[in-house]
Amino acid sequence: MSVQAEICAGLASVANKYALETSSQPSASFAGIVGALENFMECVRYLNTRRSGGAILSLESEADVQDAIYLMLRPWVSDLVPEDPTGRIGNRYSIKDFMSVSAQTIVEAKFIRDKEHGKSISKELHDECVEARDSRRAYLRRARS
Repeated sequence: MSVQAEICAGLASVANKYALETSSQPSASFAGIVGALENFMECVRYLNTRRSGGAILSLESEADVQDAIYLMLRPWVSDLVPEDPTGRIGNRYSIKDFMSVSAQTIVEAKFIRDKEHGKSISKELHDECVEARDSRRAYLRRARS
């Protein structure tokens, strides 16, 4: 057997050994997700004040915030699924930004565009929380059937 074949065989053995351990690890808990999100601004501050010419996070829209949150959480929340459109609430569709079934958690990111939007954000969050609760109940009913 050539040296290259031996190296490939050894790497395959290591990959198989650690792939099983990695895939069997549970996803993050609700508390772990909340803990990570509490450090969101610290992560943004770190990237934006580095002395290198590396990544700078420009958080100028809700989509920018969602992207940053996804990059923060995805390595630790293995079943984090982005953007799942749900039913209509009033005159608009509700979109759950991210969902983790194993943590039984929906992450909803908001970007406050201006002072007026800031005043109405609590109603928007309330509507989306009610929709998420109702969606979860419907899902559990279907799962039991």
